[in-house]
Amino acid sequence: MNIFRIVILVVAVSVGACTAYAQKGTKNTGGAIAIDAVGPEHKQLLSLVGTWKSTADLTLGPGQDPITIEGTEEIRALGDHWINSVLTGEMGSHRYAGLLTLGYDPRRKAYVGTFIGDQCNYLWVYSGYMNEEGTILTLETEGPTHDDLARMSRLKDVYEFKSEDHKVVNSYIEGADGTWELYSTVDFRRE
Repeated sequence: MNIFRIVILVVAVSVGACTAYAQKGTKNTGGAIAIDAVGPEHKQLLSLVGTWKSTADLTLGPGQDPITIEGTEEIRALGDHWINSVLTGEMGSHRYAGLLTLGYDPRRKAYVGTFIGDQCNYLWVYSGYMNEEGTILTLETEGPTHDDLARMSRLKDVYEFKSEDHKVVNSYIEGADGTWELYSTVDFRRE
């Protein structure tokens, strides 16, 4: 089977899956498939679109002094349902980059997303929730620990929206005793 036929097959399966999962709360555009309605959760994510400057304090392990990292986050909309965030920065002489996708799945009643970074071979898969006030988004995942890439741990990123132009993200890792340890705080300011 040549590559063209494979691409056509993948597109056909994807369109079929979207149609099969369409449910109440979707709109029909007059075309062949129904499109999910845009909810308030999507609109709140879209309000983050723009360029943000970041300052991160990161602790790489117990007893180590935190390091400070300066960076930039460029958030773009992917249609009306998703945002994608490109994170770049420098840590000493080393440059880093990461890509976050984030959306809201009304079927699961959860915020969902993924993250990849140039420092790791792991695809982070997130699921989370927003508090009732719409000011704190908690995303949970599982992945390799920072000090032992062979050991898996639960992690969570807690986004606190201080204003339209200011957010703080605290990242935690679950210790062996079940307690959550803060290992990173990132302060973002919209440009």
